[in-house]
Amino acid sequence: MRKASGALVMILLVCAVASASETLLQYEHRVKRAAEQVERIKKDRSYAREGIPYIRELLPKYEQIDYQGQLVTVDNTWLHTLLDSLEVTSSATPTKLNEVEGRLRALDERLIEAEAPGSESRATDANSEALKNILSRSEYKPKPEDPVTVFLRNIKNRIYDAVARIFRALGRTAFGAAMSVPWVEEVLIIIVLVAVVVILAMMLMKMDFRRKKPASRKILGEEIPANQTASDIAGSAMAAARAGDFRTGIRRLYIACLYQLADKGLIDLESNSTNRDYFRLVSRHSILSNPMEYLTDKFDYFWYGKYQATGEDFQEYLNRYTVMSDRSASITA
Repeated sequence: MRKASGALVMILLVCAVASASETLLQYEHRVKRAAEQVERIKKDRSYAREGIPYIRELLPKYEQIDYQGQLVTVDNTWLHTLLDSLEVTSSATPTKLNEVEGRLRALDERLIEAEAPGSESRATDANSEALKNILSRSEYKPKPEDPVTVFLRNIKNRIYDAVARIFRALGRTAFGAAMSVPWVEEVLIIIVLVAVVVILAMMLMKMDFRRKKPASRKILGEEIPANQTASDIAGSAMAAARAGDFRTGIRRLYIACLYQLADKGLIDLESNSTNRDYFRLVSRHSILSNPMEYLTDKFDYFWYGKYQATGEDFQEYLNRYTVMSDRSASITA
């Protein structure tokens, strides 16, 4: 139990440090890493799906930087706007990528100048003014704080101060003069926080976080009841083929394939995803790439191309569906 308490104390201390505003140097390092991510995307466009979310994580839209004791609010929305345009395939051009990287590199250089060795020996007012000039340009202009956010933060601070005063009063009553020693008060606060964390952890362990399944799923524009399985959908495809509707049978087999891949955890079924989106996800697994490409291309041809399918077309599609099903069953997500 003593070891567990020690670990919880360390967690609390780490969380307290993490909540503090980052320094200018830390911000500069993240700007540099973001520029390196753009450079990697330029060399490998397929990395954009992973790299762009990472850049957003490195540089949130709004954050506060601690510069020589002063908090400077940074607005990174210019970067997020450009990243949004990069996610549109037709806009992910070398010109766009060069623009993002160039602006990040320029910002990085100016931040390095602001934190250069010896800068602390200069006039503090001049340094602060220089940094504000860097970050006050239109693309880095901070957004005024939302009045609701300010109000909620003030309420939170007042509640914290009130609780702290009550705790000190109770501590002095229980421990007397010992509470006048600073480290005694800090130890007691840590003990109380550890107890709160332990209680919350026990409560969370007892809670059931299993998400309820939605009433239905929407895939490729079709509403599928939640109680249907991949086998059920494949069965409906066979029924359509027996009735002579081979085109619908191919569509149902494709949806059954997507359901099976989702059950394996290889893809997530999203209402706004297209068949090409699913193909790109599945292509990460080399043994699935060829059969998935065939199933996707033929689905496009017969369903979206509105070409009539024959019994031979359906049989070949069913054969490839079987291959895809067998191969996906051997993969662990």
